[in-house]
Amino acid sequence: MTGNKFYFLFLLLALLVGCSNNFGVTFPGERQLALTQIGELEPPSNYDKSTVYLKGQVVSVAPFLDSGAYLLQDTTGAIWVVSQETLPTQGDIVLIQGELVYETIPIEKQQLSELYLQQQQQLGRKASKLPEASSAVILPEKSFQSQP
Repeated sequence: MTGNKFYFLFLLLALLVGCSNNFGVTFPGERQLALTQIGELEPPSNYDKSTVYLKGQVVSVAPFLDSGAYLLQDTTGAIWVVSQETLPTQGDIVLIQGELVYETIPIEKQQLSELYLQQQQQLGRKASKLPEASSAVILPEKSFQSQP
């Protein structure tokens, strides 16, 4: 019976470690931050500036002339991050601080909306050891659509 309890505890511990959103990387100071999972992000109110800390893997990169954007993904979802800093490479694991931005674009009788993050600071970056991945873009699962 003791062997069964040990096996159960070992299996439970393996599941907890395997299901974590850690990506196998822990950055210095990360444990003191209130990390938010991407799937939990909600549009901020009109006057609320929401600063969040996110950790995830870069799955797509889009460089612009003076800035760029990258798609950050964790186990709960994905979000576009706009940055004025040097962009991470596809496959990198990053820890960032940013401000949520919710933009609406009126098109005909609809309001198309998108939630993205304006990066304020990159707090950590672990370079990918993977070969260059495909350039396919994975769109965020959450898109917001409202009607007037």
